[in-house]
Amino acid sequence: MNYFPDPKHLLGLLQELLERIKNLSSYAYSESNAFALNVLNRQRHELIKALDLLGWSNDDDIVIQQSSTDNAILLCYRQKKTHTNRSVADFYKQGINGLQREVETFIEVVSRFLRK
Repeated sequence: MNYFPDPKHLLGLLQELLERIKNLSSYAYSESNAFALNVLNRQRHELIKALDLLGWSNDDDIVIQQSSTDNAILLCYRQKKTHTNRSVADFYKQGINGLQREVETFIEVVSRFLRK
């Protein structure tokens, strides 16, 4: 069975994901919030795979995903400190801000795709 996602449905899922990220950003770091951030990041990765199925070509070299966001999310989730001057809460903030920016960019990409 070939799975071809509906772009409008994908856009709706992305907007819902963005709202959940914004809601989570209003809370301070905790282990459970770091876990929730990790779950939202996984959902974003799954939705990016759907973009490839739509036949989207990155002619404008738009950066949807940055490794620094993934690294920050993993570091706060696993509670590792790589620098003495950066706390786990800093990685949490960096991860959530990066994830929000990337999902907003992702929404713009899908919106452009729908306008074509």
